[in-house]
Amino acid sequence: MTLDELEVEIHFVKEGVVLSRDSRSSEKFMHGIKVLMAKNYIDNLPSIGGAENAGYFAYPLRPPGGSCTESERAWGLGFKFQ
Repeated sequence: MTLDELEVEIHFVKEGVVLSRDSRSSEKFMHGIKVLMAKNYIDNLPSIGGAENAGYFAYPLRPPGGSCTESERAWGLGFKFQ
């Protein structure tokens, strides 16, 4: 199913583009390229190191000494000592 079949307008606010049946062919072409680039990125996620490096950049379970977690801060229990 394509945009032409749906008869809708899609507004891309950041790009300042409105895609519809009456859009210019260059706007439709650029949208198609962006869709293909996103699909390529998604298809290559496992080869980039999604699963094996997932925990590599994760924070430790407890914060360093003298600081508090977000839940402790929300309840007013955490104090940061200098």
